[in-house]
Amino acid sequence: MTRLMGWILVLAGIGAGFSTAANAQTVLRYNRWLPVEHHLEKNVFIPWMQKVAEVTQGRVKIEPTSSSLGSILKQYDMVTTGVADVVFTAESYSPGLFPLAEMLTVPFIGSDVEKLSVAYWQVYEKHLAQSNPYPKVHLLALTAFPPYHFFNSKREISQPDHIKGLKMVSSGQFRTDFLTKMGATVVSAGLTQLVEMISNGTVDGTFLTDDAIKSFGVSRVVKYRTDFPGGLGTASSFIAMNEQKWLAISERDRAAISAISGLALARQMGASLKAADGLARDEIAKAGIPTVVASGSLLSSAREAAAPIEAQWIAMAKEKNVDGAAALRMLRDLAK
Repeated sequence: MTRLMGWILVLAGIGAGFSTAANAQTVLRYNRWLPVEHHLEKNVFIPWMQKVAEVTQGRVKIEPTSSSLGSILKQYDMVTTGVADVVFTAESYSPGLFPLAEMLTVPFIGSDVEKLSVAYWQVYEKHLAQSNPYPKVHLLALTAFPPYHFFNSKREISQPDHIKGLKMVSSGQFRTDFLTKMGATVVSAGLTQLVEMISNGTVDGTFLTDDAIKSFGVSRVVKYRTDFPGGLGTASSFIAMNEQKWLAISERDRAAISAISGLALARQMGASLKAADGLARDEIAKAGIPTVVASGSLLSSAREAAAPIEAQWIAMAKEKNVDGAAALRMLRDLAK
């Protein structure tokens, strides 16, 4: 009887060990730098984290930090070094590291941010992923930002000559090249400096999204908005996990997380950005800022200025063994 009880206890211990292993929990730290009330946090990231716990039956949980563990500009460094396990960041915060993401700065790729985000993920999977453009992380999703527009305090822009001589704040090589070819003088400055610089006449305007114009209070100091059908390009961002942390998750749970990320998460981010941009556009209109929709010679001059920029990106993509022309065609076709 004593020997039998011993075996029962041994087997019970083994079973408990198996049970503990099967239910082991992985808790990952998401570095939150956006405000808690930001629409991406409320509408997308928090529900997605809850879904991760649900589809893995609690084996994987992602918990946001109460505040950022480092500079907004250092998110990619933080996730690759393990300071954070999951981050949301923009490629533009790490200049030179993500040249393929510059495809979204090419003008006339589409103006519907939800469609563009979905298309961008599909293009990534088909054309870009093979070049491993996001080393040391597992890419969970990509999204586009809404399209950029001309905003200025000087004059209505309805002809090519109206842009010449304007001092415009912008960033990024492709956007700078485009504005320069259109005749503007490009000034580098941070978003938080825009209101003061436009107010005191240091610059005349900027090249930004509607949501950014509203969020940073720029709608108080600009008087004119010019919209270009098909969009004048935008920027991109991504959400990623530390590669080693991803590989430590079981294959079953990785598959479950992937099923609710990727295309699905890109669509959700795009939809939230589209809604926020629409609300911002309404507020800009209510503020009395008129919109001119580019046509005729103005639209033609923008297309002419965009052509060498597109060619430059295609050449750069070729250096990465990516068919840039095919990737752009696919992006435009899907984003219509």
